[in-house]
Amino acid sequence: MNFSKSTQQMIKLGVLFLLVSLEARAQGPLAAGRSAAFDASLGYAYVRMPVPGSGKIGMNGVDATVSADLLPRIGLRADLCYVRSQKVFGTGHHNDALTYMGGPVFYIVRHRGTTLYLDALFGGARLNGVNLSDNGGYFFGYVNKPAWSVGAGAERSFTPSVSLRIGADYLHTTFFNRTAAYQSEGSLRGLVSVVYTFGRGHRR
Repeated sequence: MNFSKSTQQMIKLGVLFLLVSLEARAQGPLAAGRSAAFDASLGYAYVRMPVPGSGKIGMNGVDATVSADLLPRIGLRADLCYVRSQKVFGTGHHNDALTYMGGPVFYIVRHRGTTLYLDALFGGARLNGVNLSDNGGYFFGYVNKPAWSVGAGAERSFTPSVSLRIGADYLHTTFFNRTAAYQSEGSLRGLVSVVYTFGRGHRR
């Protein structure tokens, strides 16, 4: 098919214009995607844990969490915590507790780098150690039963990715009492963690 000279020039100009437009669009800024924020934390844990019928012991250890946002005010959190106390009740044995839980986290306030939250976690706890017995001796063993916690805390950002989190919760677990029977117990747990967040720019 033959085109006139003027038509050929118009076609060439049209093709050139199209190529320039495509190149400019390819080099233009892309719209930012709205991916969910995701964070991981590691820090110190202290638990004031009762030993049924014998008193309370202080336990120190480490806590790690992974959290992901589902909505601007709601997320999911997985929590793993290990704490330990030495030479309980003068027996020479230690007590320790490993909790593994997960559940929703509710962000009550998110403003100018400060976050206030509530969480409710459900899972299990393996408590290992010693308790005194009614006959003057002591029991030694472990219990692995369901556990849950409810708590609150605050988080303060120092950079777009790094934050400090301070929290406290009520922890419900099970251990054996002075007659070697299972008994539920409630503990207070305090947490101080450093948090690294991916996608902080999308959190508000």
